[in-house]
This record gives sequence, structure tokens and C-alpha cells, in this order.
Amino acid sequence: SSTGTRLETVSAGDDVSEQIPGGFDFNLYGTNHTNVYVCSNGFISLVSASSAYDNIPLPAQSAPTAMIAPFWDDLNPAASGDVYWQRETDKLIVQYQNVSRYGGGSSYTFQIVLFSSGAIEFRYHTITGHVNSCTIGIQDSTGTLGRGFAVRPDMPASSSVPPSAPPEDFFIAPPLTATTPPLSPSLLRA
Repeated sequence: SSTGTRLETVSAGDDVSEQIPGGFDFNLYGTNHTNVYVCSNGFISLVSASSAYDNIPLPAQSAPTAMIAPFWDDLNPAASGDVYWQRETDKLIVQYQNVSRYGGGSSYTFQIVLFSSGAIEFRYHTITGHVNSCTIGIQDSTGTLGRGFAVRPDMPASSSVPPSAPPEDFFIAPPLTATTPPLSPSLLRA
């Protein structure tokens, strides 16, 4: 990539995770984290590697801990696409680029942006094919505090906004539609 670093293990694998340095203390629900574990299945964890692909509503103690998930689903970068990361002065960007879902027929390009201020942005560029089975949200390291909204039709509507949700401005997540807004100029390119 001309502006980002390709994650070799995650880009070449299915259900794998790879650690990258955070570069700054990132506060999630009152706990500072310095490490980032990027999973091929559309999420990062701030405490441990995980390859979980069977997404569930958040928060959940059975889900990966200290999780930030813009598109948690059974993704397969080994079949198509790549995952990149880039650290800037006040932010860390992880980009899934043209990644397919397990079984094919879909292509997703999206970013997770962590700001040193503690803000989180989910940025969506191209979301095509199968879009009704992912989980989008965040949770703390205990799996008891979080905010999630599920796209999976088999999940109960009550799981969409847990009572422990942080303030509305905690992260920005444009809706998943065919007309998602373009990424900012910081798009990482291969």
C-alpha cells in the first residue's frame, strides 16, 4: 500500500487475527489500551486475539472482549481483498478493502478509526452483496457494557440498543445502504 501497511496474516487468512501497535493509550469504557488485535472477520479487540466469526448481539460476555466491530461477520480476506493499517499523529486507521464474505458473492470496504481522544469512527465505502447478517457495535473488556445494533434479521430488536449504551456521539456509523457515504481522503490504497 502506498499509505498503509498490509496485514499479511489477516489478508491471507480466514478466521485469523494479527496484533498491531496502537501507538497511543486508547480509552474504552474507562480502561486504557495500547494494543490492537485485528481480526479477519471485521472487528478489532483491544485485549486479545480472536477469530470469532459467528456474530451475536452486543454486549455479550461470549463475544470477543474490548471489541470494536464495524462489520462483524464471517469474512474471508483469503478469498479476496486485503486489510491495512496506518497510524497518524492522533489516530489509528484499520481498513478492510474489497474483502469478501465466506462463500463469496460480496465485497466490503470499510474502516475503523480510533482517535487518541477516545472517539471511534466507522467509515463505509463499498458494501455490496450479503449485508443482512453482520453485527455492528462496541463493548468493554467484560462484555457487560456496550452498544450494538444488529443487522441480522434473526436477532431480537431489543438487542439493538442496550441500556448500557454510551452517549450518542461516541461513534459515527453511517447506515448500511446501497448509498453509503464515501470514505474520507485518508482511504488506504493498495
